[in-house]
Amino acid sequence: MFFKESIMKKMIKSAYKAGGLIVAHTPKDGTEPEGLYLAAITWAAWMEYDKVPKGIKAAVVEMTGELPETGKSYKAMPGMGNQVTMSDATVLDLREIVDHATERGRITKLVQTGPINIRYIEMENGDVLPISEELIKVIDKNATEKDESKPDGPCMKKDGYQMLWENERCIYLACMLEDGSEGQKKFRESLRQVTLP
Repeated sequence: MFFKESIMKKMIKSAYKAGGLIVAHTPKDGTEPEGLYLAAITWAAWMEYDKVPKGIKAAVVEMTGELPETGKSYKAMPGMGNQVTMSDATVLDLREIVDHATERGRITKLVQTGPINIRYIEMENGDVLPISEELIKVIDKNATEKDESKPDGPCMKKDGYQMLWENERCIYLACMLEDGSEGQKKFRESLRQVTLP
C-alpha cells in the first residue's frame, strides 16, 4: 500500500469522531479482488483486503468494534453505533472515478499555513488546486511492496473536485478545499501566472 500507516490511522480516528467513518468489505468482482473501503467527508480509500496492513484494520476495529462481512457496509460515529443504511454507508465506485480521471497534476512545494494547512496541486491545464496538507501527507510512494507498482497520480476528471492516486492494490481519493470565495479565486488565478516550485 502507498500509505503512511501512522497517518492513515489518525485519519480513521479523526473521521470517526468528526462526521463518521464509512467502512465496507467489497466482494470480489470480475478481476477486482475483495477490498476494504474506508471513507470520510473529505477522502475515500479502497485497498485490496488481504494486503491491508494489520495496523489499519486494527484502527478500524478500535473505532467501530468490527470489520464488516463481505458485501456489507456501515457508517460509524460516536454514540451512534454502526448504522447500516444506504444513505449513510454509500460506497463510491472508485474504479469508475479513476477511469474518468484523465487530467494530470503535480504536487507543488507551495503550502499555505493556517488552521488547515493547504498544499497546492498544479494541473496540466494550468489550474492550481488547493487540498488539505494532511490528505497529501498520507501518501508514501516508498511504502509499496516489491510486487506492487508506485501509485499513479495525482489526477482527476475534467472539471472535477476529487484528486486520485491509484495502483493495482489501492485507490485513494481526496477532495479539494474550495470555499468559492472571490479572494480564493483571485489567489488561484494569480498562481497560474508564476512558476511554482
